[in-house]
Amino acid sequence: MKILKAKESGHKETIIDAANKKVICHHVTAHPSLEKGCRYQLTTTFDFSDCPEKLLLKAAAENCVIAWRRPFKDVTKPKNDEWNNIVVNAADVISMPASKLDKAAKIVAGFDAETLKALGLERIEK
Repeated sequence: MKILKAKESGHKETIIDAANKKVICHHVTAHPSLEKGCRYQLTTTFDFSDCPEKLLLKAAAENCVIAWRRPFKDVTKPKNDEWNNIVVNAADVISMPASKLDKAAKIVAGFDAETLKALGLERIEK
């Protein structure tokens, strides 16, 4: 276990061993025992071999609900029951986490030309 100093990058990766029903997660986490800004670099392996499918589906569904809230929040005001009692393809909701570049691009996409110019940027259409 390594202690990462403030602003030091950590290694984040998820490795799925489907054949053995294990997932290895390289991640970083803060802890109150560390100085402000410091984190632990950890590797955690989750063994799902004894986990009933029902529990796996429950955990996946809970993750999907969290992800599904994002587009719901983008709606100005939901009308009647248009978002209630619908069936959603889980494969469409489950996605890889967005990179920092993807997140920044999404934010910048909402800027008007004047704001972009003030930042020294310009929009290039593909």
